[in-house]
Amino acid sequence: MTHAVRSHGFTALGPLHEAFARLTGWPAVITSLLLGAFSSVAFAPFHFSAVLVISFTCLIWMLDGARGHRKWGKAVFLRTWAFGAGFFLISMHWTAAPFLVEPEKHAIFLWMPLILLPGGMALIWGAFGAMAGAFWSSSPSRIFIFGLFFALAEYVRGHLFGGFPWNLPGTTWIPGGALSQTASIGGVYWLTLVTVFIMSAPAALVDTRESRQLAVRIAPVFAAVILLALGWTWGAQRIAQPSAQSDQFVVLMDSGVPQNEKWEIGPDPILIEYLRMLSTQEGEAGDIILWPEGALPTTLLQDANALDAVGAYLGPRELIAGTTRYEITGKNMRDYYNSLTVIDENAIRSGPVALYDKHRLVPFGELPATRIIPFGEALSGILPGAIQRMASDGFRPGPGPAVIYADDIPPFVAMICYEGL
Repeated sequence: MTHAVRSHGFTALGPLHEAFARLTGWPAVITSLLLGAFSSVAFAPFHFSAVLVISFTCLIWMLDGARGHRKWGKAVFLRTWAFGAGFFLISMHWTAAPFLVEPEKHAIFLWMPLILLPGGMALIWGAFGAMAGAFWSSSPSRIFIFGLFFALAEYVRGHLFGGFPWNLPGTTWIPGGALSQTASIGGVYWLTLVTVFIMSAPAALVDTRESRQLAVRIAPVFAAVILLALGWTWGAQRIAQPSAQSDQFVVLMDSGVPQNEKWEIGPDPILIEYLRMLSTQEGEAGDIILWPEGALPTTLLQDANALDAVGAYLGPRELIAGTTRYEITGKNMRDYYNSLTVIDENAIRSGPVALYDKHRLVPFGELPATRIIPFGEALSGILPGAIQRMASDGFRPGPGPAVIYADDIPPFVAMICYEGL
Protein backbone atom coordinates (compact mmCIF):
# COMPACT_ATOMS: atom_id res chain seq x y z
CA MET A 1 0.00 0.00 0.00
CA THR A 2 1.30 3.47 -0.85
CA HIS A 3 0.24 7.01 -0.05
CA ALA A 4 0.64 10.19 -2.08
CA VAL A 5 3.95 12.00 -1.78
CA ARG A 6 4.90 15.06 -3.82
CA SER A 7 8.64 15.71 -3.97
CA HIS A 8 10.16 19.11 -4.60
CA GLY A 9 13.76 20.15 -5.10
CA PHE A 10 16.29 18.72 -7.52
CA THR A 11 14.25 17.26 -10.37
CA ALA A 12 16.53 14.28 -10.94
CA LEU A 13 16.19 13.14 -7.32
CA GLY A 14 12.43 13.73 -7.03
CA PRO A 15 11.34 10.28 -8.31
CA LEU A 16 13.79 8.55 -5.97
CA HIS A 17 12.52 10.51 -3.00
CA GLU A 18 8.93 9.63 -3.86
CA ALA A 19 9.80 5.96 -4.36
CA PHE A 20 11.29 5.62 -0.87
CA ALA A 21 8.81 7.92 0.87
CA ARG A 22 5.81 5.97 -0.47
CA LEU A 23 6.96 2.64 0.94
CA THR A 24 4.80 1.25 3.72
CA GLY A 25 4.37 -1.98 5.64
CA TRP A 26 6.72 -4.89 4.99
CA PRO A 27 8.32 -3.35 1.86
CA ALA A 28 9.42 -0.41 4.01
CA VAL A 29 10.79 -2.68 6.76
CA ILE A 30 12.66 -4.94 4.33
CA THR A 31 14.10 -1.99 2.42
CA SER A 32 15.32 -0.46 5.69
CA LEU A 33 16.85 -3.80 6.68
CA LEU A 34 18.74 -4.01 3.37
CA LEU A 35 19.92 -0.40 3.62
CA GLY A 36 21.30 -1.08 7.10
CA ALA A 37 23.07 -4.22 5.92
CA PHE A 38 24.53 -2.27 2.99
CA SER A 39 25.92 0.30 5.44
CA SER A 40 28.26 -2.25 6.99
CA VAL A 41 30.72 -2.01 4.08
CA ALA A 42 31.46 1.56 5.17
CA PHE A 43 33.54 0.12 8.01
CA ALA A 44 36.63 -2.04 8.41
CA PRO A 45 38.01 -3.79 6.49
CA PHE A 46 36.45 -1.98 3.50
CA HIS A 47 36.00 1.64 4.65
CA PHE A 48 33.77 2.48 1.68
CA SER A 49 32.52 5.51 3.59
CA ALA A 50 30.49 6.89 0.69
CA VAL A 51 27.88 4.12 1.03
CA LEU A 52 26.63 5.92 4.14
CA VAL A 53 25.54 8.78 1.89
CA ILE A 54 23.24 6.39 0.06
CA SER A 55 21.91 4.52 3.09
CA PHE A 56 21.36 7.56 5.34
CA THR A 57 19.79 9.59 2.50
CA CYS A 58 17.37 6.81 1.62
CA LEU A 59 16.48 6.25 5.27
CA ILE A 60 15.70 9.94 5.77
CA TRP A 61 13.50 9.91 2.66
CA MET A 62 11.66 6.90 4.08
CA LEU A 63 11.17 8.80 7.34
CA ASP A 64 9.72 11.70 5.30
CA GLY A 65 7.02 9.31 4.15
CA ALA A 66 6.56 7.74 7.60
CA ARG A 67 5.77 11.13 9.12
CA GLY A 68 2.71 11.28 6.86
CA HIS A 69 1.21 8.11 8.40
CA ARG A 70 -1.58 8.22 10.93
CA LYS A 71 0.56 6.10 13.26
CA TRP A 72 3.77 7.88 12.39
CA GLY A 73 5.56 6.97 15.65
CA LYS A 74 5.28 3.25 14.94
CA ALA A 75 6.25 3.73 11.29
CA VAL A 76 9.38 5.75 12.16
CA PHE A 77 10.37 3.29 14.87
CA LEU A 78 10.04 0.25 12.61
CA ARG A 79 12.09 1.82 9.81
CA THR A 80 14.98 2.88 12.05
CA TRP A 81 14.82 -0.39 14.02
CA ALA A 82 15.00 -2.46 10.81
CA PHE A 83 17.85 -0.30 9.53
CA GLY A 84 19.76 -1.00 12.74
CA ALA A 85 18.92 -4.72 12.74
CA GLY A 86 20.33 -5.12 9.22
CA PHE A 87 23.43 -3.15 10.08
CA PHE A 88 24.21 -5.02 13.30
CA LEU A 89 23.46 -8.42 11.77
CA ILE A 90 26.07 -7.99 9.03
CA SER A 91 28.67 -5.90 10.85
CA MET A 92 28.64 -8.15 13.94
CA HIS A 93 28.24 -11.53 12.25
CA TRP A 94 31.57 -12.57 13.79
CA THR A 95 29.94 -12.75 17.24
CA ALA A 96 28.48 -16.09 16.12
CA ALA A 97 31.95 -17.66 15.72
CA PRO A 98 32.39 -18.75 19.39
CA PHE A 99 29.11 -20.67 19.17
CA LEU A 100 30.53 -22.73 16.29
CA VAL A 101 33.70 -23.89 18.07
CA GLU A 102 31.68 -26.74 19.58
CA PRO A 103 28.56 -26.63 17.39
CA GLU A 104 27.12 -29.80 18.88
CA LYS A 105 26.84 -27.96 22.20
CA HIS A 106 26.20 -24.35 21.28
CA ALA A 107 24.81 -24.10 17.73
CA ILE A 108 21.33 -24.17 19.24
CA PHE A 109 22.10 -20.76 20.72
CA LEU A 110 23.02 -19.11 17.42
CA TRP A 111 19.82 -17.11 17.66
CA MET A 112 21.52 -15.05 20.38
CA PRO A 113 24.23 -13.44 18.20
CA LEU A 114 22.20 -13.57 14.98
CA ILE A 115 18.78 -12.43 16.22
CA LEU A 116 18.87 -11.27 19.85
CA LEU A 117 22.02 -9.13 19.57
CA PRO A 118 21.22 -7.23 16.34
CA GLY A 119 17.52 -6.98 17.14
CA GLY A 120 18.19 -5.83 20.69
CA MET A 121 20.78 -3.22 19.78
CA ALA A 122 18.56 -1.94 16.99
CA LEU A 123 15.94 -1.10 19.63
CA ILE A 124 18.18 1.81 20.64
CA TRP A 125 18.22 3.14 17.09
CA GLY A 126 14.47 2.61 16.80
CA ALA A 127 13.76 4.48 20.05
CA PHE A 128 15.91 7.47 19.15
CA GLY A 129 14.55 7.42 15.60
CA ALA A 130 11.06 7.77 17.05
CA MET A 131 12.27 10.68 19.19
CA ALA A 132 13.72 12.35 16.11
CA GLY A 133 10.35 11.83 14.39
CA ALA A 134 8.69 13.98 17.03
CA PHE A 135 10.77 16.95 15.85
CA TRP A 136 10.68 16.09 12.13
CA SER A 137 9.85 18.64 9.47
CA SER A 138 10.03 18.93 5.70
CA SER A 139 12.78 21.53 5.85
CA PRO A 140 16.55 20.88 5.81
CA SER A 141 16.45 21.13 9.61
CA ARG A 142 15.55 17.43 9.62
CA ILE A 143 19.17 16.66 8.67
CA PHE A 144 20.38 18.28 11.89
CA ILE A 145 17.65 16.48 13.85
CA PHE A 146 18.57 13.14 12.33
CA GLY A 147 22.28 13.64 13.03
CA LEU A 148 21.73 14.74 16.62
CA PHE A 149 19.46 11.86 17.63
CA PHE A 150 21.55 9.30 15.76
CA ALA A 151 24.67 10.46 17.63
CA LEU A 152 22.76 10.32 20.94
CA ALA A 153 21.67 6.77 20.12
CA GLU A 154 25.28 5.80 19.48
CA TYR A 155 26.38 7.34 22.77
CA VAL A 156 23.78 5.27 24.62
CA ARG A 157 24.79 2.14 22.71
CA GLY A 158 28.38 2.77 23.71
CA HIS A 159 27.56 2.87 27.43
CA LEU A 160 24.37 0.89 28.17
CA PHE A 161 25.01 -2.45 29.95
CA GLY A 162 28.74 -1.92 29.71
CA GLY A 163 28.47 -0.56 26.16
CA PHE A 164 29.22 -2.06 22.78
CA PRO A 165 30.46 0.81 20.55
CA TRP A 166 31.30 -1.35 17.55
CA ASN A 167 31.38 0.43 14.16
CA LEU A 168 30.30 3.88 15.28
CA PRO A 169 29.80 6.09 12.18
CA GLY A 170 32.77 8.15 13.31
CA THR A 171 35.02 5.13 12.72
CA THR A 172 34.13 4.84 9.04
CA TRP A 173 37.16 7.01 8.20
CA ILE A 174 40.42 5.12 7.61
CA PRO A 175 42.24 4.92 10.97
CA GLY A 176 45.20 7.25 11.04
CA GLY A 177 43.95 9.12 7.98
CA ALA A 178 43.44 12.87 7.87
CA LEU A 179 39.70 12.83 8.58
CA SER A 180 40.06 10.41 11.49
CA GLN A 181 42.31 12.96 13.22
CA THR A 182 39.32 15.17 14.03
CA ALA A 183 38.34 12.68 16.74
CA SER A 184 41.12 14.28 18.81
CA ILE A 185 39.00 17.45 19.07
CA GLY A 186 36.03 15.98 20.91
CA GLY A 187 36.26 12.20 20.84
CA VAL A 188 34.62 9.55 18.68
CA TYR A 189 31.06 10.62 19.53
CA TRP A 190 31.78 14.13 18.34
CA LEU A 191 33.20 12.69 15.13
CA THR A 192 30.12 10.46 14.85
CA LEU A 193 27.81 13.48 15.05
CA VAL A 194 29.78 15.29 12.34
CA THR A 195 29.99 12.17 10.17
CA VAL A 196 26.25 11.46 10.30
CA PHE A 197 25.50 15.06 9.34
CA ILE A 198 27.96 14.98 6.43
CA MET A 199 26.69 11.64 5.11
CA SER A 200 22.99 12.54 5.39
CA ALA A 201 23.25 16.11 4.04
CA PRO A 202 22.31 15.13 0.42
CA ALA A 203 18.86 14.08 1.69
CA ALA A 204 18.03 17.78 2.09
CA LEU A 205 18.17 18.32 -1.68
CA VAL A 206 14.62 16.98 -1.97
CA ASP A 207 11.65 17.29 0.37
CA THR A 208 7.87 17.62 0.31
CA ARG A 209 7.68 21.40 0.51
CA GLU A 210 6.42 23.37 -2.46
CA SER A 211 8.95 26.15 -1.84
CA ARG A 212 11.38 26.68 -4.71
CA GLN A 213 14.17 28.09 -2.52
CA LEU A 214 16.86 25.70 -3.70
CA ALA A 215 19.53 27.69 -1.85
CA VAL A 216 17.99 26.54 1.45
CA ARG A 217 18.04 22.91 0.32
CA ILE A 218 21.66 23.22 -0.76
CA ALA A 219 22.79 24.67 2.59
CA PRO A 220 23.39 21.32 4.40
CA VAL A 221 25.40 19.97 1.46
CA PHE A 222 27.45 23.15 1.34
CA ALA A 223 28.08 22.90 5.09
CA ALA A 224 29.06 19.22 4.71
CA VAL A 225 31.60 20.06 1.99
CA ILE A 226 33.09 22.80 4.18
CA LEU A 227 33.35 20.41 7.13
CA LEU A 228 35.04 17.78 4.98
CA ALA A 229 37.54 20.28 3.59
CA LEU A 230 38.36 21.76 7.00
CA GLY A 231 38.59 18.33 8.63
CA TRP A 232 40.90 16.94 5.96
CA THR A 233 43.14 20.03 5.95
CA TRP A 234 43.44 20.13 9.73
CA GLY A 235 44.00 16.38 9.96
CA ALA A 236 46.66 16.39 7.22
CA GLN A 237 48.56 19.14 9.04
CA ARG A 238 48.33 17.19 12.29
CA ILE A 239 49.76 14.08 10.64
CA ALA A 240 52.58 16.12 9.15
CA GLN A 241 53.81 17.15 12.62
CA PRO A 242 56.99 15.30 13.68
CA SER A 243 56.45 12.29 15.92
CA ALA A 244 58.22 11.90 19.25
CA GLN A 245 58.92 8.29 18.28
CA SER A 246 60.36 8.95 14.85
CA ASP A 247 63.96 8.18 15.92
CA GLN A 248 63.19 5.06 17.95
CA PHE A 249 63.29 1.45 16.86
CA VAL A 250 60.10 -0.44 17.72
CA VAL A 251 59.90 -4.22 17.37
CA LEU A 252 56.45 -5.85 17.26
CA MET A 253 56.52 -9.49 18.34
CA ASP A 254 53.97 -12.26 18.44
CA SER A 255 54.51 -15.92 19.27
CA GLY A 256 52.42 -17.06 16.30
CA VAL A 257 50.39 -19.42 18.49
CA PRO A 258 46.62 -19.26 17.73
CA GLN A 259 44.61 -17.83 20.62
CA ASN A 260 42.47 -20.96 20.97
CA GLU A 261 45.63 -23.06 21.46
CA LYS A 262 47.58 -20.72 23.73
CA TRP A 263 46.22 -21.98 27.04
CA GLU A 264 46.55 -25.62 25.95
CA ILE A 265 50.21 -25.22 25.00
CA GLY A 266 51.10 -23.45 28.26
CA PRO A 267 53.42 -20.52 29.04
CA ASP A 268 56.85 -22.17 28.76
CA PRO A 269 56.94 -22.96 25.00
CA ILE A 270 55.48 -19.55 24.16
CA LEU A 271 57.94 -17.75 26.46
CA ILE A 272 60.83 -19.65 24.86
CA GLU A 273 59.66 -18.47 21.43
CA TYR A 274 59.54 -14.84 22.60
CA LEU A 275 63.01 -15.15 24.15
CA ARG A 276 64.33 -16.63 20.92
CA MET A 277 63.03 -13.61 19.02
CA LEU A 278 64.54 -11.26 21.59
CA SER A 279 67.91 -12.95 21.27
CA THR A 280 67.99 -12.33 17.51
CA GLN A 281 67.48 -8.57 17.93
CA GLU A 282 70.44 -6.37 18.70
CA GLY A 283 69.09 -3.34 20.48
CA GLU A 284 70.24 -0.10 22.01
CA ALA A 285 68.93 1.95 24.90
CA GLY A 286 65.65 3.55 23.87
CA ASP A 287 64.56 0.71 21.61
CA ILE A 288 61.07 -0.59 22.37
CA ILE A 289 59.80 -4.18 22.24
CA LEU A 290 56.04 -4.62 22.01
CA TRP A 291 54.13 -7.80 22.92
CA PRO A 292 50.36 -8.11 22.38
CA GLU A 293 47.47 -8.31 24.82
CA GLY A 294 47.65 -11.54 26.81
CA ALA A 295 51.04 -12.37 25.26
CA LEU A 296 51.71 -15.21 27.70
CA PRO A 297 49.09 -17.57 29.15
CA THR A 298 50.39 -16.75 32.63
CA THR A 299 50.60 -13.85 35.06
CA LEU A 300 53.94 -12.46 33.89
CA LEU A 301 54.42 -10.00 36.75
CA GLN A 302 53.90 -12.76 39.33
CA ASP A 303 56.09 -15.29 37.53
CA ALA A 304 59.61 -14.73 38.88
CA ASN A 305 61.25 -17.18 36.48
CA ALA A 306 59.62 -15.54 33.45
CA LEU A 307 60.53 -12.03 34.62
CA ASP A 308 64.13 -13.07 35.23
CA ALA A 309 64.43 -14.65 31.79
CA VAL A 310 62.80 -11.71 29.99
CA GLY A 311 65.02 -9.20 31.80
CA ALA A 312 68.15 -11.12 30.84
CA TYR A 313 67.23 -11.02 27.14
CA LEU A 314 65.97 -7.42 27.08
CA GLY A 315 69.29 -5.79 27.82
CA PRO A 316 69.10 -1.98 27.46
CA ARG A 317 65.69 -2.09 25.77
CA GLU A 318 62.25 -1.70 27.33
CA LEU A 319 59.32 -4.05 26.86
CA ILE A 320 55.65 -3.06 26.62
CA ALA A 321 53.64 -6.23 27.19
CA GLY A 322 50.02 -7.21 27.63
CA THR A 323 49.51 -9.54 30.58
CA THR A 324 47.00 -10.82 33.07
CA ARG A 325 47.80 -9.98 36.67
CA TYR A 326 46.06 -10.53 40.00
CA GLU A 327 45.78 -9.08 43.47
CA ILE A 328 45.07 -11.27 46.50
CA THR A 329 41.96 -9.96 48.25
CA GLY A 330 41.40 -12.72 50.80
CA LYS A 331 41.83 -16.39 51.50
CA ASN A 332 41.68 -18.18 48.15
CA MET A 333 40.37 -14.95 46.61
CA ARG A 334 41.97 -12.99 43.79
CA ASP A 335 40.98 -10.06 41.63
CA TYR A 336 42.26 -10.37 38.07
CA TYR A 337 43.14 -7.49 35.74
CA ASN A 338 43.84 -7.29 32.02
CA SER A 339 46.93 -5.13 32.11
CA LEU A 340 49.65 -3.41 30.14
CA THR A 341 53.08 -3.27 31.75
CA VAL A 342 56.38 -1.62 30.90
CA ILE A 343 59.38 -3.55 32.17
CA ASP A 344 63.15 -3.37 31.78
CA GLU A 345 66.06 -5.65 32.54
CA ASN A 346 65.71 -4.91 36.28
CA ALA A 347 62.06 -6.04 36.50
CA ILE A 348 62.87 -9.07 38.66
CA ARG A 349 64.35 -6.74 41.32
CA SER A 350 62.46 -3.48 41.01
CA GLY A 351 59.15 -4.53 39.44
CA PRO A 352 57.43 -2.89 36.47
CA VAL A 353 58.43 0.56 35.29
CA ALA A 354 54.76 1.37 34.59
CA LEU A 355 51.44 -0.41 34.86
CA TYR A 356 47.97 0.16 33.41
CA ASP A 357 44.81 -1.87 34.04
CA LYS A 358 42.17 -2.00 31.29
CA HIS A 359 39.12 -0.04 32.43
CA ARG A 360 36.64 -0.55 29.57
CA LEU A 361 35.97 -4.27 29.64
CA VAL A 362 34.20 -6.35 26.99
CA PRO A 363 30.60 -7.12 28.07
CA PHE A 364 30.00 -10.87 28.57
CA GLY A 365 33.67 -11.51 27.74
CA GLU A 366 35.68 -9.63 30.36
CA LEU A 367 32.96 -7.79 32.28
CA PRO A 368 30.91 -10.43 34.14
CA ALA A 369 27.27 -10.77 33.16
CA THR A 370 26.34 -10.54 36.85
CA ARG A 371 27.55 -6.92 36.83
CA ILE A 372 25.71 -5.93 33.66
CA ILE A 373 22.13 -7.17 33.63
CA PRO A 374 19.60 -8.92 35.85
CA PHE A 375 19.75 -12.74 35.61
CA GLY A 376 23.28 -12.40 34.23
CA GLU A 377 24.46 -15.49 36.09
CA ALA A 378 21.84 -17.65 34.39
CA LEU A 379 22.70 -16.17 31.00
CA SER A 380 26.44 -16.74 31.45
CA GLY A 381 25.73 -20.43 32.03
CA ILE A 382 24.71 -21.02 28.42
CA LEU A 383 27.62 -19.19 26.79
CA PRO A 384 30.43 -21.16 25.13
CA GLY A 385 33.50 -22.41 27.00
CA ALA A 386 35.97 -19.64 27.82
CA ILE A 387 33.32 -16.94 27.33
CA GLN A 388 31.18 -18.66 29.96
CA ARG A 389 34.01 -18.62 32.48
CA MET A 390 34.84 -14.98 31.82
CA ALA A 391 31.17 -13.94 31.89
CA SER A 392 30.81 -15.49 35.33
CA ASP A 393 34.11 -14.38 36.91
CA GLY A 394 35.71 -11.80 34.66
CA PHE A 395 38.27 -9.09 35.25
CA ARG A 396 38.16 -6.10 37.53
CA PRO A 397 38.14 -2.77 35.67
CA GLY A 398 41.04 -0.40 36.23
CA PRO A 399 40.57 3.12 37.63
CA GLY A 400 40.41 4.81 34.23
CA PRO A 401 42.49 6.23 31.37
CA ALA A 402 46.08 7.00 32.27
CA VAL A 403 49.17 8.43 30.63
CA ILE A 404 52.08 5.99 30.76
CA TYR A 405 55.42 7.53 31.67
CA ALA A 406 58.62 5.51 31.31
CA ASP A 407 62.26 6.30 30.60
CA ASP A 408 63.16 6.37 26.90
CA ILE A 409 59.49 5.97 25.86
CA PRO A 410 57.41 8.99 24.85
CA PRO A 411 54.33 9.42 27.11
CA PHE A 412 51.30 7.61 25.72
CA VAL A 413 47.74 6.73 26.67
CA ALA A 414 47.29 2.98 26.78
CA MET A 415 44.29 1.44 25.01
CA ILE A 416 43.86 -2.33 25.18
CA CYS A 417 41.81 -3.91 22.38
CA TYR A 418 38.18 -2.97 23.04
CA GLU A 419 39.18 0.39 24.49
CA GLY A 420 40.33 1.44 21.03
CA LEU A 421 36.67 1.60 20.01
